[in-house]
Amino acid sequence: MPAPPPPPSLPEAPTCEKTEVNDGDTLPPWAKITLTSAEAEIEKLIARNELKDAEVTYFCQVEPILQDGPQCGLVALAMASQEYTKPVSVSQLLAEARVRGFTQHGEVYSVDFMGTLAAEYLPDHRPDILVDLQTCPDSLTHALAHGAMVLIPYDSDFNHAPCLKRGHKAHWALLVGLISSRYVSVQSDANHRRLLKKLARHFPQSPWCR
Repeated sequence: MPAPPPPPSLPEAPTCEKTEVNDGDTLPPWAKITLTSAEAEIEKLIARNELKDAEVTYFCQVEPILQDGPQCGLVALAMASQEYTKPVSVSQLLAEARVRGFTQHGEVYSVDFMGTLAAEYLPDHRPDILVDLQTCPDSLTHALAHGAMVLIPYDSDFNHAPCLKRGHKAHWALLVGLISSRYVSVQSDANHRRLLKKLARHFPQSPWCR
């Protein structure tokens, strides 16, 4: 009795593709990132804001640091330092901030204090302070478009999105890239501009390192 034919081969398991964003002609050499789990969140953001031809631009990729206590600003600065030759730890920044009288437990509410710490630990990359974002909101996107990382203070809502709580939910964010689109719905554009104006009124300055 002949042997039965071999079973059909199984289809190949699908593989997860990773999308790399890298344009050496227009972006700095370190402008490269692999989109993995963050890709779904970015797609949700694009859909929610009805950005029809959205372009996702990343200028740098930093490893997240777990915050321990009210140290969000110091954590954000430590994350930013990863892109430079001498990264600094949160504990180093905390010790320096205490010596200078900037903080007791890690909270830093002053843009000037944060700029001082950035200048101390990133001496080869002088931090600038963006002022008057209300009348010049494009200065923020201009900084990002030219390879800067931006440390920005804002009020953090329950889902970490920006809100207006008069500083009672103060938080620091590290901006590393931007999403741009030529087409934005009228309602979405109006909401976006209102949010920018509110944030600019509430936090008129933000330091950024280049």
